[in-house]
Amino acid sequence: MGLNNERFRLSGGLLHEKVSRKLNKLFRRNSHQKTGNKTVLFYFFKNTHIPVLIPIYKKLKELHPEIEVYFGYKSYEPRIRAGFSKSELSYLKTFGEKMCICPQHARAAITFIADAVYDWIDDCGKIVNVGHGILSKGQYYMDTELARREEKADLVCVPGIAHKEVLSNVISTPISVTGMAKLDNLFDESITREAVELSLGLPQSDKKYVLFAPTFNDELSLIPFVKHSIADFIPNANVKILIKLHGSTKPEYVEMYKKLAKNDERITFIQGLDLTPLIVLADIMISDVSSAIMEFAAFDKPVILFNSPTRFSYKNYNEQSIEYKYRDLGIEVENYKEIKSAIIRSIENPMEYSQRRQRYTDLLVANKSNAKGCENIIIESLKLL
Repeated sequence: MGLNNERFRLSGGLLHEKVSRKLNKLFRRNSHQKTGNKTVLFYFFKNTHIPVLIPIYKKLKELHPEIEVYFGYKSYEPRIRAGFSKSELSYLKTFGEKMCICPQHARAAITFIADAVYDWIDDCGKIVNVGHGILSKGQYYMDTELARREEKADLVCVPGIAHKEVLSNVISTPISVTGMAKLDNLFDESITREAVELSLGLPQSDKKYVLFAPTFNDELSLIPFVKHSIADFIPNANVKILIKLHGSTKPEYVEMYKKLAKNDERITFIQGLDLTPLIVLADIMISDVSSAIMEFAAFDKPVILFNSPTRFSYKNYNEQSIEYKYRDLGIEVENYKEIKSAIIRSIENPMEYSQRRQRYTDLLVANKSNAKGCENIIIESLKLL
């Protein structure tokens, strides 16, 4: 049930936008909710939301086994990089929870989302947006139309205090600094390098692993410039490249790197969506403007950052965006041919940017000190009931 903003006028002028949004929120949801309902829905809009929401789900099951859980999901729609393939959907089904393609069928008291997908979850109880990244690509942690959509949530959970400082001036929705939930198992030391090597079928050795983790937008990504020449990065026989692509990377790029890894034993292509184990394994990261930069830097390891010459053509480019504001925490390169020397430099002096990495990620990743991002989100969310 919504309210027509034009009916609300003060002294002949429109009611202030934030007040109007607040009134809309008060009158819209939960007409079907029963008193005492504690059903929780996790709504998976795309595959990249799996490593974000599943850790919260697991912690909820641990802390509150009495709560009924549903998994909602979007039907496969590659045109908008959303929904799930059969294999991805089969993975969600392994958790044994009730599945619903129509999220309203869950009649949830609380719905967890990882993106601004409000058009699909109307009338799904209290909405908690936990986000899915630390950076913003000029869209999220700034005063933008996309950020203002978070007014539709009942609670927004953000990775760090820097994010809250920005959003507090954009939306009236309560904002909680919880940390990045998917990084809890990075900071609690439950993942070991040896275990990751074993799971990937890599021999335990003293090799240096370089993680290639670019974003997917052509205007911002390293991929269109380096393409199949990634082996040129390798400075010596003791260095191995790990390729981990974003879930929205173009299929032709995915196939290109799969083929490359198949034909070069110095390169390993990593399947799956969760980056966290690779942060534990890798010694150095190569990226561009992916949120993976800050996730890796939060573990105090060297990052090499490619500044795409086409970044200015990206429609949301903004030099005040987080990925540029804190960019001097690593080695910046303007040409992919500079990456090899940057790798050598990082191997020889891995602590060169350590102070900046620690200072910046203190502002951007609140749970790096206690590994309680999931628990923080759950505690704050259940207060809504």
